Amino acid sequence: MEVLMLIIAAVAIITFAIFITPVMNFTLGYIAGIFAKITIGNILVSGLALLGIHISVAAIPLLFGVLNVIGSFFRGFSINRHSSD
Repeated sequence: MEVLMLIIAAVAIITFAIFITPVMNFTLGYIAGIFAKITIGNILVSGLALLGIHISVAAIPLLFGVLNVIGSFFRGFSINRHSSD
């Protein structure tokens, strides 16, 4: 019985990591995009246009959400290789 509960818990954690986490990341990025659209939307669009990226002000929340999901797959980590000698 305990092994079955362990397997169910492992499947639930894997399901959460695969399906729920990207949805949460997109939602948080979308909310940040709405805030950016309201506060600095026109400046952001003008700056991106100078770089050759042409988007509308209405597309800022979607862009932030997508970039947040993509960025969540590239979490940084560092390896400390100092010797203790």
